[in-house]
Amino acid sequence: MRKLFLIIMILVMALIALASAVYYKYVTTSINVTNPPISIEQAQSQYISNFINRPTGLYISASISKSVIIYVNNTGTINITLARVIITRPIAVELNINAQEPVQLTLMILNASNALVAMYPNDTIFNLNPGNYIIIEEIRLPMNFTGMTTVSGTYIVMIKGVEFVYNLNEDINITN
Repeated sequence: MRKLFLIIMILVMALIALASAVYYKYVTTSINVTNPPISIEQAQSQYISNFINRPTGLYISASISKSVIIYVNNTGTINITLARVIITRPIAVELNINAQEPVQLTLMILNASNALVAMYPNDTIFNLNPGNYIIIEEIRLPMNFTGMTTVSGTYIVMIKGVEFVYNLNEDINITN
């Protein structure tokens, strides 16, 4: 009788543990940020045709005529002011962004005094103090390139050890 009781107790405990594991598998945690530490807004740019800032990240469309691109040694370069960023608390940012070949990309983060704070891909992780910043994108492409290209990746905002991961998707249309 005692063995039967022990076996039943072990089975009941295993069943409770299994039920708890299944229950917590479906529990999600959500937070509501009333004063976000980072705000991203569209900057004045003649090339940006669509700028959407969603909770999951940024979605940007740009249209560039080849006539405004500066060509040196068969390589064209153009700078696009992508966004204005307002930081309210010290944060760390990690960038992981790729441009579709044959386009090459450099991002420059400038503070309110137009001083260079960080330059991607050289700086993949950098700290930003409270203040206003501008993000400028430099695109380099071959002289004969026309059509659509994509810039995509993630940017991670780290606040006191908590990471917030956002997507960046940009479609760039190069026209004649």
